[in-house]
Amino acid sequence: NNSKSHCFQCAAMVFVLPRPLPCEPLLLPLLLPFLPAFFISPVGAVTIRSLNLLLQRGALWCVSDAKVYIASHDHLQLEDREGRVGLHRDRLGWQQWQISDAGDGKVFITSHSGQQLEDREGALGLHSDRLGWQMWQISDAGDGQVYITSHLGARLENSWGSVGLKVGQRFFFRSWQKWTITAEDGKSACKALREAPEQPSEQPPEQAPEQTPTQAPTQAPDQAPEQMPAQAPTQAPEQPAKQQGLIDIPVRVGGSDAARHFLLYVPNSRDNDEPLPLWLLAPGSHASARGQVELSEIMEVAELKGFAFAALEGENFLLSVTAHGQPEPGRSNDVAYTKAVLEEAERRANIDTDRVFCAGYSRGARFCSRLASELPDKIAAVGVVDGVRYPEPNNATRPIPVLAIHGLQDRVNPFSGHGAYYWEDSVPEAIRKWAAFNGCQRVVPRRLSRHVSLEMHVDCIAEASVWLVTISDGGHTWPGSTHNVGGLGKTSMEVNADSLLSDFFSKCQLGKFWWALNTTSAPPAAVPAPSPSPATKSSDGNRGDLVGIMAMLSSHDGSATSDNRRRRRQMMALPQASLS
Repeated sequence: NNSKSHCFQCAAMVFVLPRPLPCEPLLLPLLLPFLPAFFISPVGAVTIRSLNLLLQRGALWCVSDAKVYIASHDHLQLEDREGRVGLHRDRLGWQQWQISDAGDGKVFITSHSGQQLEDREGALGLHSDRLGWQMWQISDAGDGQVYITSHLGARLENSWGSVGLKVGQRFFFRSWQKWTITAEDGKSACKALREAPEQPSEQPPEQAPEQTPTQAPTQAPDQAPEQMPAQAPTQAPEQPAKQQGLIDIPVRVGGSDAARHFLLYVPNSRDNDEPLPLWLLAPGSHASARGQVELSEIMEVAELKGFAFAALEGENFLLSVTAHGQPEPGRSNDVAYTKAVLEEAERRANIDTDRVFCAGYSRGARFCSRLASELPDKIAAVGVVDGVRYPEPNNATRPIPVLAIHGLQDRVNPFSGHGAYYWEDSVPEAIRKWAAFNGCQRVVPRRLSRHVSLEMHVDCIAEASVWLVTISDGGHTWPGSTHNVGGLGKTSMEVNADSLLSDFFSKCQLGKFWWALNTTSAPPAAVPAPSPSPATKSSDGNRGDLVGIMAMLSSHDGSATSDNRRRRRQMMALPQASLS
């Protein structure tokens, strides 16, 4: 096999070295006593292919459209975490894989983000395309376990908690190369290869001759052309509007033949007749739409608060945005893609077009800043985590309410700026520019907890306030999420990003902004913040303080009477449960 292996034939024993002799020094003491007595030859007499047939217990069929988990011998889950192959103890979204047929007994192993597991010249990694490096073979290792072998003959293994590749079978620590492939219910997702062809080969020929010939002659030929065209146009537009839960929807952008997709979630607890707010959920770099849904854990909040969301996904998992919130050259038109997503979401669900918001993380946060500039007639407000930017130039035709959440220990997008090519301004500088654009007059600082502070720029045009939530010990993570991403810093549990975004968006809508811009009345005078009532004050005073902040902001709505202001304060007061 390309002279990469040597074979020692010793009477009834066959020692197979997957690499030349110096690569296995531990075997020298075992083999030296046999060297004088037995004839040593290279692998010419017994080929590696025939030896593989002897060592292999049998090929397996693991191809499935369903998601599977791949676990090592010590129950660590193989994962794709933002483009890096690794191992993790828990079953999260990053640990989901899909195995598809590659022909000739080989398979493709695809991660949750659509990346293909590959062995490129001995280096384990991920790639977006399906090439020769991404072909694998799965064989039986006994006891419900399997070997996963690359096109180069290297086996996937977990060596002391580190995933890698090793050519051939280990003589010691063989369990390192054994894996289990299971479905979400914990059952094995693999079966013997000889069982695979029986199911697809037997069922189609039985169903095809029974159903197709019997249905065709029983229906009258004059009724078929009358019923089909009558039912198709009436049912097609009605069915999408009734769909609820999380569904994957394809969309076409412009005249492109390539279909893109997004995930739409419509809460089951709301009536279809009730117009719903819609969040555009923008993921970070190399993250899929489903990965961002799982990272933010947004479905529970959407069900509780009663809003729909559309999770976007960039081509090759990168939304088009570069420095200063501008489109990245050479990438797809993701603003047109977002418009197509909005049109399809409005067709399938009852969406309140005055309450469409953009919530983004990291690169997706920068993309939300771009949408605020390029789609001000559709985006009512933006809420971003670890990625606030001010677009330059800013093409927005009205003030844009902005909520930014950022960790001071963020090493990916540093709080002080001067990071990567796209990250020049500091976070406070980006917030200052947004506040100036919105015409905000003053700043109100508050401390929410030990490590969380809030800086509010208020008295803005059309009530378009700008908020900055800083977390002193927070990293490049989504606050409140149980998905603790390794290597990106601490995830704060003192505040929940989903709840903050929901409460901020709840007081924003396009109709109110247009009314405020068209009014000729003078801006209201500043009103000091009322002290929180004992009933709303928590043990540490933080929750009650934020209730007072929301009440203070509601008093700047320009209402004509004190009764209106009181009702607005009640409607906009932040529930204590949302800060958990």
